[in-house]
Amino acid sequence: MVRLDRVDKVIWVLPLLGVLDVLSTFYAEWQGYPLAIYEVGFLASFFAELGLLYAYIPVYLLFLVGVAYALWFIKGRVLHPSHAFDKALFFLLVLVAGYVCVRLAVTITGNVLLPYYATGKVSMSTITIIVSLSTALALTLYLWEEILLWLKTNGEREGSVVAC
Repeated sequence: MVRLDRVDKVIWVLPLLGVLDVLSTFYAEWQGYPLAIYEVGFLASFFAELGLLYAYIPVYLLFLVGVAYALWFIKGRVLHPSHAFDKALFFLLVLVAGYVCVRLAVTITGNVLLPYYATGKVSMSTITIIVSLSTALALTLYLWEEILLWLKTNGEREGSVVAC
């Protein structure tokens, strides 16, 4: 059995947020907004213009699963809390996972609020700022103790990944 700490849970929520991103994109399309115009991601907008968005979705989701697995593997198997350089890499890993989480949260919220953005009732920059700050604050509060515990540890941590 594998025990996941809070950082692991944030890493493994990324593919779920990817699924929510896809669903919110379909919601925006269902509302009548052409994805070729409103899709934000470079590759996604490229595939949407070609009418191949359905071919892009599995690649996108598999990419997110791959990124989550790579972050999880590096955190659990490569980094050691007893090495100073690994502590810095751990902090960078948490920042990467947090950044991806924030970007996905902004995208999902933007897709859901697209009717208000398209009609000028709310600005996309306001949505981006509010969602980014609130998601970053929530992640910081959720991960703060875990990060401090990892950074203060000189040897192997209790409660780290255990395989049975």
